[in-house]
Amino acid sequence: MKRILFIFLALVVISQACTSDHVFQEFESIPKSSWKYTDTINFYPEIKDIHKKYDIYIAVRYDKSYEFSNMWLKVYGLGEQDFERIDVPLFKKDGSPYGKGLLSNYTVQAGYLKAYTFKKSGKNKVQFVQNMRKNPINGILDIGLIVKEVK
Repeated sequence: MKRILFIFLALVVISQACTSDHVFQEFESIPKSSWKYTDTINFYPEIKDIHKKYDIYIAVRYDKSYEFSNMWLKVYGLGEQDFERIDVPLFKKDGSPYGKGLLSNYTVQAGYLKAYTFKKSGKNKVQFVQNMRKNPINGILDIGLIVKEVK
């Protein structure tokens, strides 16, 4: 009975993965969990249809050693300006973390742009740079970019 339940759950997970609305999802690791101003994180989402609309999310994997309640990022390659400064909240006022976690590591997915239309098809360059007052910042494990097609 346990074996049948396991197979059923595995099939559900696989079917959900196959029907994902993610056009792009990628994470880049921060070496030694120490992110400097000079460390630019690059992503290259490939967009086939510029007439469709996309929701764009920034994902941050972090641990409890991160010493601030939020993280400021500069995002290049999206939006109307050369770059936008984005605030990603990581900890609540009571000190508990946002997002999902296991042990002391957490992942938060912050909505960035809704119903965004890319300007060009093909590979688009998107860059993230940390924009905190402290350099480097510690406790950031990975940064991710997620692009979902709006249905």
